[in-house]
Amino acid sequence: MPYAHKVVFVPEPVEGIMSAVYLKNYDASRKNLYRTISITGKRCIDQFDYVNFINCLEEEKHEKS
Repeated sequence: MPYAHKVVFVPEPVEGIMSAVYLKNYDASRKNLYRTISITGKRCIDQFDYVNFINCLEEEKHEKS
C-alpha cells in the first residue's frame, strides 16, 4: 500500500515486512482479533501498542515541521 505508516496484523512472524505485527494466538481465518483470548479479558489486538504507534506519528510530524 502506498502509505508511509501502516500496520498489518499477522498470525506468525514475518521477516522483512516492517509493517507486519505478529500477534500471539491470532488466527486470521477465525477473525479473532477483537475476541478475548484469556480469562483476563485480554484480546489479540491488545498486544499491539496503538497508543505508542499514534504518538510516534505525532512526534514524527513535529520533527518535520
